[in-house]
Amino acid sequence: MIAENLYHANLKISNEGHVTIESSWQLALSEKAESGGQLLNEARAWAGAVGDPLRIPLPDGSFEFSEQLFVTAIEFKAVGANSCQVVYSGIDRKVADFQLSIPIRDVDTDGFETCSVVWYVSCEQYDTFVASHPIGGEELWAGANFLLISIESKPFGKVGYELTLFARKVETRCISKVRSEKFVGVTRGGAIRRE
Repeated sequence: MIAENLYHANLKISNEGHVTIESSWQLALSEKAESGGQLLNEARAWAGAVGDPLRIPLPDGSFEFSEQLFVTAIEFKAVGANSCQVVYSGIDRKVADFQLSIPIRDVDTDGFETCSVVWYVSCEQYDTFVASHPIGGEELWAGANFLLISIESKPFGKVGYELTLFARKVETRCISKVRSEKFVGVTRGGAIRRE
């Protein structure tokens, strides 16, 4: 596999202020493909996986793996029968805890408002993050009077976790009003006495 860096460290800043890094490599087979899927298979093997360190190009045309940046997404773009482009999205470990999604609002079967959001948390910050979001605690990202009801966790590559936080609005409601009266007698003026 022949690899050439097309560009490195293009920065993207989201509306929420999250900074991501984009890097692109041109890959070509060193020999003519023997099968239709050979390019894709070899490109996937070369590209690695989400969570791997980001490749940093060196002046001699090779690369080294970064200790600070890691891959959050990989995209493959076919250029021809024997070459393709691999585009990496990455992020700095220092700022690795962020909202992968905007809060999603809904109403549960009991008629209470709910809100969920997906966060990426690095392995180093996982315990701290979970401790700062206890079940039953108030979640300001969801709005006033929302309490956390659950957290779902799944690995995000090798260096972090994708956490889905679910919150539910807590409010006091009057479910029903019941009034009962008991006849206890009659006053001297003839009015009915009730209890």
